[in-house]
Amino acid sequence: MKYLNLLMLLCLWGCGAESSSSQLAGDLSKPLQGHPVEDRDELEGAWMAVSDGQFGSLEFLSNGSVLVVQGFTNMNGQAMTMQYQLLEGGRLSLIGLGGRTSVLQAIVDDEWLELSEQLGGQSSQRFRKVDSGPALLAERQTYLQQLALEREQILVALGQSLSREHLLLKSSDSKVPLPPILLNVKLTDGRTFSGTAVTDIAGDDPQVFDVRGQLLVAMDNSANLDFQLTGRVDTNSQARRMRGHLRLIAGGDPLQLAGALEEGNDALAVVLEKDKLTAQAILARVEEVVEQKRRAIAMVTDALGVRTVLKGSALRTAQGQLVPVSIILERMGQQSAYIGTAVFGQDNFSSKVRSEIDVLSKGDDKVAIVQLHMDNNNHWRLSVSDKGLSGTWYFGNSVLEGKSAASDLRIDQTWNEEQLSADKAKMQAYLDKTLSQPQQFSGLLTMRDEAMPLWLSLHRQSDGSLSGMAKLQFEEVSVELQGSIKPGSFSPQLLLHATKVQGSTMNLRKFGRQDWQLELLQADEPMRLSGRVKLNLSSGEVLLAPVDEHLLAEQKRQLIAVLSGQDFILTTDDRPRTEQTYVRLTLDPATDKLSGAIFGARLNAVRHPAHLSGQLVTEQGQHMLRLHSVHDFKGHSSMDFALFADWSETGVVLKGPVLSNSSGTYLTLRTTADKVSIPADQALLIEAYALGASEYPPSKPEAGQSAYLYLTGRTRGALYGTDVYLFGSDVAVAAVHAGVLEDGQSGIVKVHYQNQPEQLQGSSRYGVASKGYESNGRKAKGPSFRLALVKRY
Repeated sequence: MKYLNLLMLLCLWGCGAESSSSQLAGDLSKPLQGHPVEDRDELEGAWMAVSDGQFGSLEFLSNGSVLVVQGFTNMNGQAMTMQYQLLEGGRLSLIGLGGRTSVLQAIVDDEWLELSEQLGGQSSQRFRKVDSGPALLAERQTYLQQLALEREQILVALGQSLSREHLLLKSSDSKVPLPPILLNVKLTDGRTFSGTAVTDIAGDDPQVFDVRGQLLVAMDNSANLDFQLTGRVDTNSQARRMRGHLRLIAGGDPLQLAGALEEGNDALAVVLEKDKLTAQAILARVEEVVEQKRRAIAMVTDALGVRTVLKGSALRTAQGQLVPVSIILERMGQQSAYIGTAVFGQDNFSSKVRSEIDVLSKGDDKVAIVQLHMDNNNHWRLSVSDKGLSGTWYFGNSVLEGKSAASDLRIDQTWNEEQLSADKAKMQAYLDKTLSQPQQFSGLLTMRDEAMPLWLSLHRQSDGSLSGMAKLQFEEVSVELQGSIKPGSFSPQLLLHATKVQGSTMNLRKFGRQDWQLELLQADEPMRLSGRVKLNLSSGEVLLAPVDEHLLAEQKRQLIAVLSGQDFILTTDDRPRTEQTYVRLTLDPATDKLSGAIFGARLNAVRHPAHLSGQLVTEQGQHMLRLHSVHDFKGHSSMDFALFADWSETGVVLKGPVLSNSSGTYLTLRTTADKVSIPADQALLIEAYALGASEYPPSKPEAGQSAYLYLTGRTRGALYGTDVYLFGSDVAVAAVHAGVLEDGQSGIVKVHYQNQPEQLQGSSRYGVASKGYESNGRKAKGPSFRLALVKRY
């Protein structure tokens, strides 16, 4: 019995025998070379499907009927009866139940038949003529079993071909050049493969890609490869991605595959070939570049050593001033990885540093660039020359250029191993001396890009053990700690474990387990600690410095200057904001009370402002702003949140969580010089909020209490009393009656609450009539009030 897939097997195993006309007719990769069906005699008989499609077999009868077995893999032999007609041009009309009709193009070549939706169409199915009756079912069962066997053979052959060395993806279109891509992949589970690819572009570094793909063999044993190339790039670039699709077109070693490679909206025809010479040239280029990069990195690491202090200065072009810089780096396990801390300016503002050494092309040479990434969104890019280290400081979104002279940022001191041991001993002695008395530290615990204030007290006991207390102010969690000091690779390590954690049930689930690992950054003042804390469900980074009362006082002075009606842009971490949201805050330095507004602008419309009130709290080495916002008089949409002041070279940034819900929303407020266009009435309200006024009186005032209200005077509303008014009276009407405001005039009024008198007199003033009131022994619902003008608009 002849099978269509005999030709496929011949291709797979590289046979070179001449192909007969019947074999050519069975080559599924090419259209059937025949003619349109002209009469029924050419169709009568049984036809077995040899390619995937909607039919398993067709048997055309002389009476105009056709027995149809649906489904290419259907082996039960149950057929349905349809009617057929031959139309002009070799078109075949199949008529089913209910008169539903399908018209197909029929091409015949001796014992081969091809049906397609239209002439030359891509959706077609091939058939071979076989004996009818029971022989058809037996023939079909044998054929499908043979297909399954061949399918496994095809997969094996594809896997072996993909495992060959020196495989290259090349452009099959001479008009569109493509640098050859060298593949090195292996099968992972019989049908999927992974590995790497590399291509060399003249004048640039070889580009390395990660490759993932799968082998696809259809039911008719047509074979394809789908895969994706993902470029390996540094953290400042975007990964390059390409998708590929190849189909099996011929045998050989390796098998011949062709298809397309897509990048974005562009597609390029490619073939997979074995090319030893080109592959060896690419590999040689890769080895050359790797060696160049190794030498460049070695030059930097030799200069930096195991532990290095870099000292210098950077010119801030925006302000035209020099900023002193001191960076301490310590080599990690990897030769090109360092960690440490950086100190800027005269106020010793510090930032944690992690360093990566990247190698860039500069002509035919490779230049090592030291990337110093800091936890305040800044980074240095420094290059090494015979004059030392120099480069550019990227400060947020602005650029601070370092001087080109070698003194701009130079290597001040490098330790060898003996010096490192001596330095560790010095650090240990410094720790023992400093912690012999309780020491207080303040700093930040950073988790998932969110920071929270942290306070830590440590004391070294007489037996050498450590005891202490930690507090997370925002989370209202306090932790008792026990631990010890252990030698580390570069400095002593403080290992601490939580023995008792106090807080809410929700916070205990998050912070109930704590293991601390801290290390000393330098053996001199101020004593700085950095490290990690492992928690129940996550971990965080810690950076701590001693509590400095003088620094706290200076920071408060700066806060008072910033919080003087300054506008901030508010952002949240949970979703992009569809409108710009602003916060205006004012701090009363006498009472540390905060007042202000939240307002937002979308095009020319301004959202109704929300009133803000709160208190500046200074405790345990941190300044914190505890705030409450109210959107309406019933307290709907109210929000409590806490912010801490994060100091950087650009000024103060306020950060913190929303405390009144469990959504985990984290807020950031940055100062802005934007001039927000606000309608006059809204601007007056925002100004009133900033001065501490609210639109709505307290819901439950007490005698002796005062409140500031933003009002617009009116003449209609319930009013009882003269000068002293009954609780529940309309305050805006009382303001006109008392002569504080005119009808329709806005302003800020001070409301002072007092005990309710037994009797209130009514009167008529300024177009407003008030009623009298007698209690007759009834208990007052609330205190009465007096009004005084603060500001008219």
